[in-house]
Amino acid sequence: MHENNGPDQDLIPEDRLTVLTPREVEVLKLLGEGLTQEEIAGRLSVTKNTVKTHVHRIRGKLEVRSTRDAVRELRNKSPLRGDAERVN
Repeated sequence: MHENNGPDQDLIPEDRLTVLTPREVEVLKLLGEGLTQEEIAGRLSVTKNTVKTHVHRIRGKLEVRSTRDAVRELRNKSPLRGDAERVN
């Protein structure tokens, strides 16, 4: 087992983003565009609680502390997600 306790513990390998569902990637991109959870809910025709659930799962899957860190990872690993460069 690999234990994360060195200076690289906050780095996320590119393949980690592949664990996100297409909907989670979509939510993450919208967060990166500066939309609030409420605005994302309206755009995706879901409840705010559904968006909160997606954000919670994204953070868990990417093992990051904040939504901002998750958005940063998407930006850094954007070749995996096609048009994710537009999140900048």
